[in-house]
Amino acid sequence: MQVRRVSARKASAAFLTVLVLALLSSIQLAHAWNPSVSDLSGTSSSTDNSVVDALRRFDIDHTTAGIQTGEDADSLAFLIKLQSSQLLQSSPTANSGTAPVVTDPALAYDGNTGTAATFPYTSNNGLWQIITFGTGSGTIVSVDLYVRASVTAGVDDTYALSWAVGGVGETDLWAASSSARTLQDYSFLSLPGPGGSWDWTEVGNFEVNWRTMKSSGPDNAIVSVYEVWLIVKGYGYDATAMTANDQYEVDFTIGEEDFAMLFQATGAAAGTMKLFYRATGGGAWSNGETHSEGTIVSGTPYQSVSTNIGFTLTSSTATVGSAKLVVKKTYLASLGATSNAVTGIFAANFAGGTGEAGSGGATPNDRSPSSGGASWTLTAAIPDFPFGTLILVAPVMSVYLALRKRNGTGDT
Repeated sequence: MQVRRVSARKASAAFLTVLVLALLSSIQLAHAWNPSVSDLSGTSSSTDNSVVDALRRFDIDHTTAGIQTGEDADSLAFLIKLQSSQLLQSSPTANSGTAPVVTDPALAYDGNTGTAATFPYTSNNGLWQIITFGTGSGTIVSVDLYVRASVTAGVDDTYALSWAVGGVGETDLWAASSSARTLQDYSFLSLPGPGGSWDWTEVGNFEVNWRTMKSSGPDNAIVSVYEVWLIVKGYGYDATAMTANDQYEVDFTIGEEDFAMLFQATGAAAGTMKLFYRATGGGAWSNGETHSEGTIVSGTPYQSVSTNIGFTLTSSTATVGSAKLVVKKTYLASLGATSNAVTGIFAANFAGGTGEAGSGGATPNDRSPSSGGASWTLTAAIPDFPFGTLILVAPVMSVYLALRKRNGTGDT
C-alpha cells in the first residue's frame, strides 16, 4: 500500500509540473524593444534655450508634441523628437556687371568645378556680382559660402571679394590685394545673417561681389572663378555623427520612486544608456542598469543583456528624428515602482552632459515641457506581471490540491 501512495504522489506532482509548464508556455511575453509610440499631451512647449555651439541640434520638436510615450505588455518607451534636418546646396543662377569683362561668366555657377569664368583685375572701380541664389523652406541655422577659385599675382592692380544681401551690409572676405591664390575651395562658414539670423528671402538675395581696381598700367593678372555656392543648414540630428557628451534625458515618477533615463554619446556613433532611481522628493540618485554600444546604426533598437533597458536612435532627414529610451516594467517594479500613474514626465537635452541625471549645467539646451511635467496613466499597474502569473497558476493549484485529497496524500 505504501508503494501505491508514493506512486499517486509522484503522479500528482508530474501532472502539476506538466500543467504549470503548459500554462506558462501560453503566456505571451512582449519584448518589444522598438515599441510603437503615441503623442503624449502636455509636452507641446519648449524653452529653446541655446548653448554655445549647440545650434539647437537637440531641439525637441514641440510643434508636433515633443515627448512621446508608448506601452506594450512588457515595457515603457519615451521618445524625444528631434527636428528634421535641412541641408541645401544653394547655387546662383545669374550674374551682373559690365566691368571687369568676364569670359564665360555662367561657368562660375554651372555645377562643374572643372571649368571657370575668368577676368583680369585691371578695371577702375570694377564690380562683377554673382546673384540670384536658390531657396528652400524651413528654419535656417547657418549659411556657409564656398568659392572655388584661383588668382595670379599682380603688381599694383588689386582684386577684392565680399558678400552682401540685396546690396546691403557688404562684408569683406578678401581685402584688396595683388597676391596670388592657389586653386582650392575657399570656405567662409556661419556667415552672420542680417539682423542676426537668416530667412530664405535673404538667401535668395545673397550676392558675391568681385571688385577690381587698376593702379597704372595693366598687370594682366587673372581671377578664375570655378564655382560659387552656399550650404544652408537647418535643424537636424544624425545618430552616426554625434558629438561626445551629447545627452538626451527623460525624468519621470512612478508611485514613490523618481526615475531618470539618459543616453550620453561617447563618440560619433557610440554611447551609453543609464537608468537612475531615488525616493520621490529628492536626495542622491542611485545607479541602476547601464548599457553601452560602440557602433550605433540609425533606427536599430539596442538592449542590455538583461533586457531591462534599451534605446533606439533615429537620424532625422526629411522626417523627424528621435531618441527613444525603453525600460522594462518589471525592472521598474524591482526598484520600487508600484503604481499605474506616471507623473512629472519631462525631457532635457544637453550639449555637454556629464552622464549623470540632470547634468549639463543650470540651463539645458532644451527642456520639454518648458516647466513642470506631463502625466500618463498605464493600462495596468506596476508590477502587473506577478499578479497575472498568480491568476494563471491558481487553477493549477486547485487541481493539484484536489488530486492530493483524492489520493489521500494531503498529509505527509
